[in-house]
Amino acid sequence: MRSGKHNIEIENGSTFQLNLALTEDDGTNYNLNGYSVDMQIRNLNGTLVLDCSPYISVINGNEIDLNIPASATIDIADSDGEYQIEISSGSLEYSVMRGNVSFVKAIIR
Repeated sequence: MRSGKHNIEIENGSTFQLNLALTEDDGTNYNLNGYSVDMQIRNLNGTLVLDCSPYISVINGNEIDLNIPASATIDIADSDGEYQIEISSGSLEYSVMRGNVSFVKAIIR
């Protein structure tokens, strides 16, 4: 499985939602039953900014649902970093999505 690349922007103090439907190269659904999912956001120095494990889950058998609440993003300073989403089952571990992340201040407060 190849890891996808997608850059994201998260507004401080706002809820951030992302849904990924995983498919095989032939377009059929990738079966995530029995897999766990994890995500971390780190700054450019490699320091953990946000552990997203409480906010990410597998749904509908082939989808990854990320729902970071506003309370988790409110105190993160404007910054840039990187994120990675991994799935695992037993000793198998795959990176499914990664990219750059920017935290920006919301205009309306």
